[in-house]
Amino acid sequence: MEVKGIFRTPSVYGTFPCLDERMQRKRSFRRAPVWQKPQGPIISILREGARARLDFEYSPLRVAAVKAIKGAKYHPDDKSWSIPFESVDQILSHKEFPSFRSLNGLGEQNVTLLDRESAGIELRKNPFAVSEESLSALAPDVLVRMTLPKRRLRLIPRVGSTAMKVVKKGRGVTYSGSDSAFTIPVENFPELLKKLRDKEVVFAVDSIAGATLSSSAAMRSDIVGGAVGYSADQLFEACLTPFITDVPDSPGEFRPCYFTTEQFKAAFPGVSRKGGQASPFSLDHRTLLAFSARRDSLPFTVWMTKGVVDAIETSKERILEEVSSTTGPIDDAAADVVQLPFMWKTAPSGRAVLVIGLPPASDARRLVADRVGEVLGTEYESEAAALHIEVPDSRLLPVVAEVDHLCETNDLGKIPRSASFERLHLDVEERVRLRERVQFYSSLDDISPERVRGLSVDDARRLFPHQRVAIEWLREFPHAFLGDDMGLGKTLSVLSYFATLRREEGYKRLLVVCPNSLTRNWVREATNRIRQPNLTHCA
Repeated sequence: MEVKGIFRTPSVYGTFPCLDERMQRKRSFRRAPVWQKPQGPIISILREGARARLDFEYSPLRVAAVKAIKGAKYHPDDKSWSIPFESVDQILSHKEFPSFRSLNGLGEQNVTLLDRESAGIELRKNPFAVSEESLSALAPDVLVRMTLPKRRLRLIPRVGSTAMKVVKKGRGVTYSGSDSAFTIPVENFPELLKKLRDKEVVFAVDSIAGATLSSSAAMRSDIVGGAVGYSADQLFEACLTPFITDVPDSPGEFRPCYFTTEQFKAAFPGVSRKGGQASPFSLDHRTLLAFSARRDSLPFTVWMTKGVVDAIETSKERILEEVSSTTGPIDDAAADVVQLPFMWKTAPSGRAVLVIGLPPASDARRLVADRVGEVLGTEYESEAAALHIEVPDSRLLPVVAEVDHLCETNDLGKIPRSASFERLHLDVEERVRLRERVQFYSSLDDISPERVRGLSVDDARRLFPHQRVAIEWLREFPHAFLGDDMGLGKTLSVLSYFATLRREEGYKRLLVVCPNSLTRNWVREATNRIRQPNLTHCA
């Protein structure tokens, strides 16, 4: 049952605040359990000659698992472990080191190992094309490989090292459990390399990744520099993933390509792409527009082919025509992509947002922003192309009224509203009305027996004043909570209210859920107060 409000008798407790939906929403926020939080890597595995170097987050069980391997050795200088390379499978299959929480830098097993001195010379000579023989002899601070089928860079830093801290702070870096590595957009890789050099971190790029990056550099430079008209094949060739492409055989269908699981969750929240689907996940025009609106807020770049860009622009033009001809609320997907001088919409947090799309130097922008700032007690100064002003629910109605008055007096027109904002505005109005009625009943001491609807004057006079107020409270708010203290006659108040419903609206049944010890009290009161009660008792 939906609880719209709480009322307690003024003579007993005084006024009692309304338990509205906003308060319920605040109370619903709880810290997620540890097992529900995003979890990163706990172990890195790199080959170092005939041994494998292990760096992992400490726990007694993990240390015990490594110690149990024959030939395991602890290195106190860098607090790492090493094990014979042939024992790596024991670590990879151990429950304390799940693969989806590991950084696996192992390459080919059957390679001719170089001595450390020769491998170090090759690394210093060209760290962007290190052979597998040299990589197998070294354990660099950061190893860079490439997943060729998906042309995605894999970064394997040593867990707990300075290198890992630098990598995690890199722009666009995300951890991919399926790749057992960090991934980074190729266009952001040079920036990360500069930070690694500044921290004197030793990194090595394997020969395959180096050759792929080198051969695609020219095309990548053209695309990143602003070239238009590129296709999915060109984006793939330039190693610019993930991206969204149009489906040639299915007009109006658009498909995300080469997303990691973590990137997909961030780009399309609430959508599952697990196996078992009849066809790959795809976007239509509506979901594509919604995605394009939040694309810039993602921590990584999502590229789009020319067909996708053209489809978005065409949809925007169509939406602008629809918005200019409609007088009602604007669809949320349309509100996220159209650019209007003013618009009311909702933020992901659920709050109302006034979006001002006028240039920063516009007089109308400064006028509205300054007035809203006065109402909210803050200042809004921004050189951004669009100014977003979040308005709390408690101040929404006065801010909307002030902005509407300001627009009317300055001939700025009526501000469009998104559908979600319209629902929020109506909800806030209902909550304010409910709060006002709660305050009214909380300050009400009594109601004249002649004014109690549905009861005879004699029956109403037998009630206490607070019971007559309770009946009117329940009549006005059918989904309510009567919070009178024990012994003040809540049973009689409810039964009297039900009697009014029987007489005026023809109700025939009242369901009472109570402890078995109170059943007799309900039966006795119902027998005395309700004519022909026809009681049924279920223990």
